[in-house]
Amino acid sequence: MSRSREQQLIDLMFEMAVAFALADWHPTREEAAAWVADKLNNCGFETRPMGSSWGVLVDKREPEWT
Repeated sequence: MSRSREQQLIDLMFEMAVAFALADWHPTREEAAAWVADKLNNCGFETRPMGSSWGVLVDKREPEWT
C-alpha cells in the first residue's frame, strides 16, 4: 500500500529530526538545505531556493522565472 504524499512528508520530517540528532554529519547550511530538498523531491515536493527562503514549492502550472 502506497503512502500519500502528505504522509511521506510527515515521515520525512521525523526522519530528518532523528538523523540530524544522531548523526556525526555536521553539514553546512547549504548542504543541509540540499539534502532536505532532495528528500522532499523524492516525496513529490519539488522545491528551489528563492530569495530568503530555503525552499519554495515549485508550481508546475506557473511559468519559469529565471
